[in-house]
Order: sequence, then structure tokens, then C-alpha cells
Amino acid sequence: MQARARKGIGIVGEPARHYYFHRPLHVLFGSCFRAGFVLDGIEEPAFHPDPAGNSPASSTSSPVSWDSFPDFPPVLAARLRLSKGQGKAAG
Repeated sequence: MQARARKGIGIVGEPARHYYFHRPLHVLFGSCFRAGFVLDGIEEPAFHPDPAGNSPASSTSSPVSWDSFPDFPPVLAARLRLSKGQGKAAG
């Protein structure tokens, strides 16, 4: 996979297309690892539909709404910390 940018539509009816930036995980995290960080936590929460239908996504009948993909995580959260011995002042 390669890093790339392209223009696309975010919401139907937007006045102008905007850029989407794709960065593979090895590109995103590689910079951190080279700087001495370690990945010590990662979460991929999925947001399940509200059974009462109160979520904004529940109000649409679009086949590409998040309600149609309850097990697809739209968010990746990662925790990075400096590894031991990194970030200390020299001397």
C-alpha cells in the first residue's frame, strides 16, 4: 500500500470536492517508531446502532450509513509512549 491523496465527495450536495489522504498504518506508525515511540495500546471501537433509533445515522435509509456496517470500526485509536531511555536530556 502506498500513501496517496485524491479528491472526492464527502456528502451529497457539497459545493466542492475535498481531499482524502490515505496513509497505510506502516507509514503513520513508522514515523513514531523511528522517533523512539512504542505502541502499547490500540482500540477499534464499532458504534452499534441505537435500538431506539435516536442516532443521526439511524435517520437515513442509505445503504452506506454506519447502521449498515455495525461491525466495521470507523475509528482507530492508538496509544504511543516513548520507550524507556528515549526523550531524556543528554549529559
